[in-house]
Amino acid sequence: GGMRVLDISDPTAPYDIGSYEVGDDVKGVAVDGNRAYVVSDYNIFRILDVTHPETPQLLSSTGAAPWAATAQSS
Repeated sequence: GGMRVLDISDPTAPYDIGSYEVGDDVKGVAVDGNRAYVVSDYNIFRILDVTHPETPQLLSSTGAAPWAATAQSS
């Protein structure tokens, strides 16, 4: 799975201009300026630089978010 980058300058004819492979399913994306914030399976959080949308670059990532831990009884 991954994230696709679309050019929507003409909303009637969007087209792919780039992508970023994350290796699992993307669950959500938010974009602010030149940053894309991506959450994927297992609550992995990535920050991508999309200054050049044809080639997004990973800036930072975390493993599973602390609040995603599952309690197990013994």
